[in-house]
Amino acid sequence: MTKFKRITAVLLVVIFAVSLCACSPGNPLAGKWNYNLKFNDIIESYVKNSINSADESQKAMYEELYKAFDDCDVMLTMEFNNDKSFKLAIDEDSAQASIVKIKENMKTAIPNAFKAMGMSDEVFEKYLKSQNKTVEDLVNQFTEEFSVDQLTKGVGASGYYELEDNKLFLFTGDKRVDANYCEVEIKGNELSITKVNGTVEGFKSVENILPMKFTKA
Repeated sequence: MTKFKRITAVLLVVIFAVSLCACSPGNPLAGKWNYNLKFNDIIESYVKNSINSADESQKAMYEELYKAFDDCDVMLTMEFNNDKSFKLAIDEDSAQASIVKIKENMKTAIPNAFKAMGMSDEVFEKYLKSQNKTVEDLVNQFTEEFSVDQLTKGVGASGYYELEDNKLFLFTGDKRVDANYCEVEIKGNELSITKVNGTVEGFKSVENILPMKFTKA
């Protein structure tokens, strides 16, 4: 009977400990979060600067080329672990799919861009012959830098994180810098990065695409 009572006591302690863990608020960031980053958002500031400094025909050309990036995006994944480590990366499958789509869109966008500058179909064909090129050659020329390696270069980040109130600190060293953090809002399965203060790993020069709303996978 004494042995049975001891076993029962141990079980009660285990049950009590488990119940405490279940009631604990835990880590609201733990897990994997996804964000669809649109190509238009990535290149918008660069394209706008070019358009603003161009003449009317060039503006029309840029606007036609810009359309090639419509509805193209890549998925950013951010994973937070309970050991306080994190990883930010681009999903390569989504990046590759977008590259294929952009190149396909360029087959229409490039001829339309020449037309926007006042070039007729006949003149455009003569231009291609004079350059010994096809539309596909021009597409490859315009998109030669579009590869998964180029897209992912410099985008990923990994290190450690700390969450205090609405401040998310991401850092690579042993200690965070208090001036560098993201202002965040967490509502259920949605993580919104609303502002970046200072220099934050993986979130440099993102002002034009804020807020970024990640969804839990």
